[in-house]
Amino acid sequence: MFRVIRNAVAKARGKRPTALGAYALRVGDMTCQHCAKSIKEAVVGLPGVKSVDANPTTKLVSFEIEDTADRQALAEAIAKAGFHPEGVES
Repeated sequence: MFRVIRNAVAKARGKRPTALGAYALRVGDMTCQHCAKSIKEAVVGLPGVKSVDANPTTKLVSFEIEDTADRQALAEAIAKAGFHPEGVES
């Protein structure tokens, strides 16, 4: 429902609506909730990121992102926070 409203507003403003997609990175050295919180804080403000979930049990950081999001920037932000993204899943 929210997507329909957002796209209608974008259309009314003369902008192309952005598509949302799922994206995930594996972070093998995310071991606890503190790590998960640090990773979320590192990426939550990046352009095109709509939501982030970091799960230390599965070692996955899952994103809901707009098609304009820079996927490489997500991995770089996690690395800058001191973690090592090991692989990319989409």
